[in-house]
Amino acid sequence: MAKHISILIISVVVLLVDLSSARLNVKVAKDVVEKICAKTEDPSYCSHAIESDPRTGAANLTGLAEICIDLAGDGAKKAEALVAGLIKNASDPQLKDKYTACSQNFVAAIEDLGEASEDLRAGNSSGVAESGLDGLFEAQNCRDEFEAPPKDPSDLLGLVGKLITLCGAVFFAALNSDPEAAKADIPGLAQIAVDLACKVAKDSDVYVMSLIRNGTSPGLQLRYLLCSEQIIEAMEEIQNARE
Repeated sequence: MAKHISILIISVVVLLVDLSSARLNVKVAKDVVEKICAKTEDPSYCSHAIESDPRTGAANLTGLAEICIDLAGDGAKKAEALVAGLIKNASDPQLKDKYTACSQNFVAAIEDLGEASEDLRAGNSSGVAESGLDGLFEAQNCRDEFEAPPKDPSDLLGLVGKLITLCGAVFFAALNSDPEAAKADIPGLAQIAVDLACKVAKDSDVYVMSLIRNGTSPGLQLRYLLCSEQIIEAMEEIQNARE
C-alpha cells in the first residue's frame, strides 16, 4: 500500500508537469488523452473509449473530465445490470454472495461518479479526483471477491477491469481540470500531488480500520492490520515529502 501511494505521488507529479502548459479553455490534443490514459490500468482501452466519444474532438480539459465521468458512470451501470442478472440466475451460493457484494460495490461506484459530476459542475476538481478514486476502489473490491474460488464464469471481471480503467481516467483528468494545477509551477504541482496523496492515505486508513472493526475472519483481520501499518508508513513518507 505504501508503495502504491508513493507511485501515486510520482504519477501525479509527472502528469501535471507534462500538462502544466495546458489551459482549461483550450481544446485537448490526442497526446493529452494518451498521457492521461498512460497512468490507467488499460491505456489502450482508455484511449479508445475517450477518443470514440464524439465530444472529445472539441473538448477542453474540463470537458475531458466530464467525458471520463460519463464513460465511467455508464460502465458502472452496465456492470450493475449484468450482476443483477447473475444474482438472479446463480445456483452456487458462494457465487451469489460474491455477485451480491459486487452489486453493492457498483451501486456505490454509481453514486461516487454522480458526486464527481456534481463536483465538476461546482468547479471542485479535487472532489472529482477523490470520487474517481472511490469508484476505482469499489470496482477493485469487486475484483478482490474473486481472488478465491469459485471463479466467475461470466464477463463480469472484464467489465470490472474497464471500470477500473475509466475511474482512473476520471482521477487523472480531474487533476488537469484544476485551475490551480494549470497555473502552478513545478514546486506547486508537487504540493498538489502530496496533498492529494495525503488525503488518499488518510481515507484509506479510515476504510481499513472499519474493516478491522467489522471483520469476522482472523486471517482477513491480520491482512487488514498489515495494510493499516503500511498506510501509516505511507503517511509518514508523505509527511517527509512535505518537509
